[in-house]
Amino acid sequence: MLIRRHQRAKTFVRGLVSRPSVRADARSVLSPNGAVNENFVFCEPAAAIFSVAAGIGRGLGGSEAAEFATSVVAGELMEAQIDCSFDQFQAASILRRAKGIAMDGLCEFARACPEVASMGTSLALGWIVHGQMHFAHIGACSIFQLRQQTMTRMMSRDTTCLDREIVYPARYLGPTSPDSRLTVTTVELEVGDRFVLLTDTVLNGLSEQSLENALRIAKDPAEACDWVTTASQCSDSSTDKTCLVVEISEPG
Repeated sequence: MLIRRHQRAKTFVRGLVSRPSVRADARSVLSPNGAVNENFVFCEPAAAIFSVAAGIGRGLGGSEAAEFATSVVAGELMEAQIDCSFDQFQAASILRRAKGIAMDGLCEFARACPEVASMGTSLALGWIVHGQMHFAHIGACSIFQLRQQTMTRMMSRDTTCLDREIVYPARYLGPTSPDSRLTVTTVELEVGDRFVLLTDTVLNGLSEQSLENALRIAKDPAEACDWVTTASQCSDSSTDKTCLVVEISEPG
């Protein structure tokens, strides 16, 4: 049943691309260490979702895990019932439910296909609702904010969870890590805010200067919605590392 739910979410996500009122983009980037980064963008007047996920492990299953988690979580957020009283606590509850569904699905996938049993994925996600950005963070991902020329790291990986993380990142969304935790942070949006979502494998390949440059790159004009957003892929040519940059603009 969970696999069917994933297929339904996956089909729904891909179907968004044909709708003229929606800006959507998904892209996989293979980094030198074998991690696969899966980016997802969804914008419409009611809400916007931006995420990056990295498949963990050099073996089979990393890219499938990243795509699975991204599509399932995004599907759950798009189906969520949201009213004017929506707040950070409701956002956290919905995101935890989405994480649980994605994790259950990954576990079932691994039981059905033993060759991908070691797969997993980290996830960084921004969810814009009612002029607020809710950040979800699982595993080795980071989110930065640029506001009035000041860059702030919104959250980062907790490396004190397990001793074996020193050798291999064990805290991720996947079959071998049932206790991976979800951190949710909320920030009030201001026009001109820029955010960058990226996995730590990408962050480790970017200098602080190149990260700031990525945040300051001029974007194309965005489409009108409650909080207008433009999302773009930014690459550092010297390292071939890719991150997702989101800009908050004036409503049209």
